[in-house]
Order: sequence, then structure tokens, then C-alpha cells
Amino acid sequence: MDRLGRFVCRRDAADPQRWEYRRELVMGDRAAVTARLAPDGWEPCGAWVMYQWYKRPLAASIGPAAAIPAPPPAPGRSSFFSRRFYLMLGAVPVVLEIVALVAYVNSGDAAESAGVVVGGLVGAAAGGLAVFAYGAWQNRSR
Repeated sequence: MDRLGRFVCRRDAADPQRWEYRRELVMGDRAAVTARLAPDGWEPCGAWVMYQWYKRPLAASIGPAAAIPAPPPAPGRSSFFSRRFYLMLGAVPVVLEIVALVAYVNSGDAAESAGVVVGGLVGAAAGGLAVFAYGAWQNRSR
């Protein structure tokens, strides 16, 4: 785990291994659960609210068959979001903008509403462009 409590996986290039994982409900007794599992080779590798994840080398269960002859290469990116996530990321601001504009248009003066509609659309486009530019800049810097 890193200093923020996130699960981090780094493969030892000299001796790559397979791991097995388990999740335990700790409910405030994290140290006791960790002490109970330690003799079997389980070590903490992540935590979230009342759950603790543990890992141990698969060789502890199945022996030498757990060895990895040639480990796969490291992935080229660090985050893996689905197409559905990106679709939602684009659709939510559009839906919120439409709802806000419809509510504002129905509330008053037509001339003032037209200005708000145009301003909202320009602002949404500028915000979307800024997010896109930041993502492109992040990808380019890797």
C-alpha cells in the first residue's frame, strides 16, 4: 500500500510471483485480524472503510507451480476507465446544462433567457475544451 492507503502492485523483475488475495471484514479490529492471518503468510495490501484486503504468494498454496516463467509487460497506462464511464462523463454535464437552461428559460424574460442560454452553452463548451486539453496534455507528458 502507498502512503494514501491505495493498493500498489510492483512486480519483482528477478523473481516474479503470482499472488492470491482475500478480503476480511475487520470492523475496528484490524490488528487482531492481521495477527490471525500472518502465520499463514497473509499480509495487508489495501483497506477501505471496514474491509481489509490481504495477499500472499500463490506458492504458499500450490507450491512451485505458481512460478511465472515470463512475466507480461507493464501496462502502458495507469488508469483503466470503460467507454461507459467516458460516455457518462460527457453526458452528465450536458444533461445538467439542459436542465438548468430549461428551468431558467421557463422562469422569466425571453431576452434575458437567450443571453443566459448562449452564455451557458459557451461556458459548457469552454469547460469541456479545458478538460479535453488537460487530458491530452497528461497523455502527452507520459
